[in-house]
Amino acid sequence: MQNERKMIKRERQESFTRTKQHIYEHYSGLTISFVPKPGFKRKFVSIALPVGSDHQNFYSKDQHHMSLPAGTAHFMEHCVFKHGPNFNFDDKMASLGINANAYTTNDHTLYFFSCIDNLDAGLEIFLDALLHPDLSEARIDKERNIILSELEMYQDDVVSAASEQLLHDLFVNHPVRNDIVGTRESLAEIKLEHLEQLHHSFYQPSNMKISVVGDVSEEQTIDTIFKVIDSVPGLENHHRTLTTKVSEPARVCHSFSESKMQIAHPFFSFGIKDPDVNSKSNLEGRDLVGYDIGLSLLFDLLIGESSEIYNELFADGLIDESFYHEFKVSGDYAYWLCASYSKDPELAVKRIYQALKIAISERRLQPNDFALKVKAEMGAFLLSLDSISLSGYKMAELLLRNLDLFDELSIYNNLVLDDLWKQAEFVLDTSLQALHIVRPEQGQIE
Repeated sequence: MQNERKMIKRERQESFTRTKQHIYEHYSGLTISFVPKPGFKRKFVSIALPVGSDHQNFYSKDQHHMSLPAGTAHFMEHCVFKHGPNFNFDDKMASLGINANAYTTNDHTLYFFSCIDNLDAGLEIFLDALLHPDLSEARIDKERNIILSELEMYQDDVVSAASEQLLHDLFVNHPVRNDIVGTRESLAEIKLEHLEQLHHSFYQPSNMKISVVGDVSEEQTIDTIFKVIDSVPGLENHHRTLTTKVSEPARVCHSFSESKMQIAHPFFSFGIKDPDVNSKSNLEGRDLVGYDIGLSLLFDLLIGESSEIYNELFADGLIDESFYHEFKVSGDYAYWLCASYSKDPELAVKRIYQALKIAISERRLQPNDFALKVKAEMGAFLLSLDSISLSGYKMAELLLRNLDLFDELSIYNNLVLDDLWKQAEFVLDTSLQALHIVRPEQGQIE
């Protein structure tokens, strides 16, 4: 079957859990990956596409430069779920006992569903919707109003509003500074031609990474996939869309900003930009995932819930249960941020930064603590393989990086603490910081 389809099959097996992964690679770029789960009733399918809110500028198949309004990728996600007098995507999937959904990030869009039965029927409907979305003026106007309501909900949430403003302050030119959903102004600009350009460039079988987890017939599922995509014109003349790299200066756009909302206590979002990841570094594949895993792990040791500074700040009332931190990296940008409600946000940030500065400059971390953390994360990864959905999500994200499910374990095994300390030194440059504080509106009780 794979020879007829001009596909190459690779097999991997994790030695401890004995979990298997079968990967079929089509010459066009289409990748189909299976994690067999014999005896499991539930099944999970995801279709990942390498287009997100950051992809506002790119070259089309005919090499014309395209520039799209912010929020176009997320808008496209909405148009995939067809609703009309003759066909309703949600109703059709529900009639098959299938729960379908999707999300858009800065660098990819993921469509997924879970089911007990009717996997192939659901997959056929989903693929057809992806390849032939409802792109009509009437549908676009309808979805525009829905997305505007979605945007207003995000803006009413202090955590979302603060983090979006922080990214706007950290970055000068890069699209990551824009809300994934877009703005009221950019949503008003999105037209049929923008969605057609994005769909024509990215929503092609050659860009699809399809993941299937469960007890399924691989041959039958692959036949179902090709039943849909064989009708796509130009499948043999596949094209990888080239995105335009943005020149982003090392400096931040604004080091401080503040706003007011109807909240009881101040909320802060504090971030530090990593200038070592930029349009010239172009991290990808194993290097990108390793950078992400390594620094996320290091920051969690330094400022996470088990750290000394976290517990001191919590005891002093300078942070509460809302506190979170994260390190984010894509191919051409990276940053670390933390956020929390606080009775004194300026003091909280001062102490957080001081703790990070001392820890990184003096390398205050015991190698044994690092080794234990690595083992714990590897254990959590292995446990996640028992989850149908978690292993499905993880597999989809790794396939987009041209990695497979078990490459992550080898990345953990090859982490070197000294390398992570060097990578984290961007924290020491105070010119790379930005702070946004949301204060209670007048009349609110602090």
